[in-house]
Amino acid sequence: MGGSGEKKTLRLVARYGDACNVRGADPDSTKRLLEILGEHCQREGRDYASIEKTMVTRFDPGPSGERADQEVERLGRFSEIGVQAALGYLVGCEDPRVMEAMATKVIPQLERHRTTTASGRPSKCVSPVTSVAPKRLAVAYTSELAMARP
Repeated sequence: MGGSGEKKTLRLVARYGDACNVRGADPDSTKRLLEILGEHCQREGRDYASIEKTMVTRFDPGPSGERADQEVERLGRFSEIGVQAALGYLVGCEDPRVMEAMATKVIPQLERHRTTTASGRPSKCVSPVTSVAPKRLAVAYTSELAMARP
């Protein structure tokens, strides 16, 4: 189920969902949403660990990878609070240098967070795929233009 409604959506996830996709604006607000999901799971008698936690976010390593380290740290913080997959769009994806920065400066560094990276929905930008451990923070990305299409 996708959504971040604290009273209804997260309660429905706790009762019926196999996965939950929330906003990934920042680790603190996402952590709060996951804690609320945990509370709903407790009330419903549901094992919180049985629900896959995913988020929607944006990736911005910069045209030459100048923000790659910040992206790795940011994604790592999400992983530490229990997010298992990050889905979203890659800022500036139409520039091949941005794709290269994501592929060479962000994704390989995610290994220290015991991650798996995976490609997202089809777009004009193709995402690399690597697998490094069973516990994962999957990263799927597409271009801003593809996200804006009706």
